[in-house]
Amino acid sequence: NDDPDPTPQPNVSFVAPTLNDVYLQPRRLGSRGAVFNFALDQRAEVDAEIWRLRAHKRRTYAGWRQWYGHIGFNQVPFGNRSKHFRARPGRYVAYVTATDASNNTSQPLRLPFTIRSPKRRRR
Repeated sequence: NDDPDPTPQPNVSFVAPTLNDVYLQPRRLGSRGAVFNFALDQRAEVDAEIWRLRAHKRRTYAGWRQWYGHIGFNQVPFGNRSKHFRARPGRYVAYVTATDASNNTSQPLRLPFTIRSPKRRRR
């Protein structure tokens, strides 16, 4: 063997991140949104695709949100207006996935929630 340098070991993970303890607090959101709680077993990017539920089992794409999560328990804002999601009153479902640096993706988790209409002020 004429090669003086050792062959480096590949630094690739084949294990997908595990997304645990996923819940919204509260599930019925007002104008301020809610706190989205989740736990990860490795650093990952957490994505949520949000769909609005309509009558007769129809749904329409409402937007997406993205967060960077660390190992352990994470709390991030959710459900308020953002660049990619216009929060309007109605029933929604979010499909949440976690993707690590090696592009391994967790199974999508279904997270239903409701956005309430704003309270009307009395005159």
